Amino acid sequence: MGKKIILIVGLRRSGTSAMWRAFQSDKRIKCFNEPFNPQIMNLSNPNFSGGEFYREYTDYIREDSAKFWASYAPISDIYEIRAGLSEQQKDYLNYLAGDNEHVLIEETRVHHKLADLKNLFPGALLIHLYRPAASFVSSVMLPNLSERISNNWDVIEGYRFVRAKLAKMIRKRIFWRSKYCRNMGFDSLIGSSVTDAFSSFLNRHQIDGDIFYRLPAVARLLGYWKVSFEEVEKEGRSLFGGRFISLSFNDFCNDPEGVLKNIYASSGITYVNRDLDWVHKPHGAYQRSHKKWIEYADIIGLDRALL
Repeated sequence: MGKKIILIVGLRRSGTSAMWRAFQSDKRIKCFNEPFNPQIMNLSNPNFSGGEFYREYTDYIREDSAKFWASYAPISDIYEIRAGLSEQQKDYLNYLAGDNEHVLIEETRVHHKLADLKNLFPGALLIHLYRPAASFVSSVMLPNLSERISNNWDVIEGYRFVRAKLAKMIRKRIFWRSKYCRNMGFDSLIGSSVTDAFSSFLNRHQIDGDIFYRLPAVARLLGYWKVSFEEVEKEGRSLFGGRFISLSFNDFCNDPEGVLKNIYASSGITYVNRDLDWVHKPHGAYQRSHKKWIEYADIIGLDRALL
């Protein structure tokens, strides 16, 4: 059958970790979760609490710690939007792929590096995993808003009903008006003016930069989603042809077994049954019927159907 490579590309907060988990139970496939994530550096700390997401790297570290750390080549936030992989990053991926029977690499930092992935793994199956735009934006904005609100309750401690009402009012106000999302490095990636690196993508995707950088964080994140989605859809189809799959995370959640069987058939690997009861229905967008979603989508030229 020969070695098979499956590449999953998606933005953070798009369900890539759930997809990785669904494949991880297949012991024939070595599954790597976000190999370029700088958090992998924390594996050298015995108190690091996120190690369950990086078990495959732990295996490599146990086998030859010096070799792994010499090979490891992360991508920091701002380099996500730069084209191409460095030579060290290419060598790192080849090192991870190694002589494993089959390999799956799930990555959130390579939307603008597909040509290098194609050159490294010419026969790979590329899956573009995405959440609907409004759901993605909500998943980025809401965790930070909840933290910001909960940090300011001391003056009304104990008044549960009042707190709940106030939290709802504050969340709504901040969600639609905040200039920054303050989560997962997206503010740095997007920038704040037309002189920042991300602005070079705006003209290419018919977004007016001067207008874009006056918009609140919700609209800017929609713009970031639009650019990333269109880049991968266009380049992925061009480079990988029939070995490119565009996959909504909602579709995976609604029929995980059916989606996995399709991916296995496309990859050339025989499907084996597994427990998928842990896959839950996808979370929707915050206030999905709010008129602002349509307003901001129209401003940046995002197809309303993609919200």
